[in-house]
Amino acid sequence: DKGHKFSEVCNEIARNEYPVAFFAVDEEKLPDGHLLFFTKDGLIKKTEWAEYNLIKPYYQAIKLKDGDQLTEVQQDIAETTICYITKEGLVLNALKDDIPVQGRVAGGVKGMDVADDDYLVYASLIEDDLTTECVVVTSFGTFKKVITGIITKTARARKGVKICELGDPKMNECVVYACCV
Repeated sequence: DKGHKFSEVCNEIARNEYPVAFFAVDEEKLPDGHLLFFTKDGLIKKTEWAEYNLIKPYYQAIKLKDGDQLTEVQQDIAETTICYITKEGLVLNALKDDIPVQGRVAGGVKGMDVADDDYLVYASLIEDDLTTECVVVTSFGTFKKVITGIITKTARARKGVKICELGDPKMNECVVYACCV
């Protein structure tokens, strides 16, 4: 099968809008639990699945500030922390215990304190600190793997710590890709 264009499924989307996440759900009953929304500027929003049980084919899922962008949506998993990695090479292993549950159109709260000239390259849940590694790739083609267990768990809304050295600031080296494996 050739598949379908996203614009055919959601024909009223804005020109530069694209999908960030897909979830297979039962039409009769949404899953229990919460969704976590992550933005480029470091915000996180926790919302109950039930908030998205609307008859409309599509609707606003999060309120974004000008210039911010939704980067990731995940189903919340118990006993996890959140790994944030920025373009400037900072990492935060944040606890989730103080993230408030918000309504569907809320904007979220600060997940990581991201500087004005920085932004998130990666944000995701970490299930097992001892076997999970963060992989960071820079614009100069260097890469590094770090076991997440050595990154101190802290409260959210902090700046984080350096995960890699980026060299001379005049060369504009930055983190271009990051993930946890």
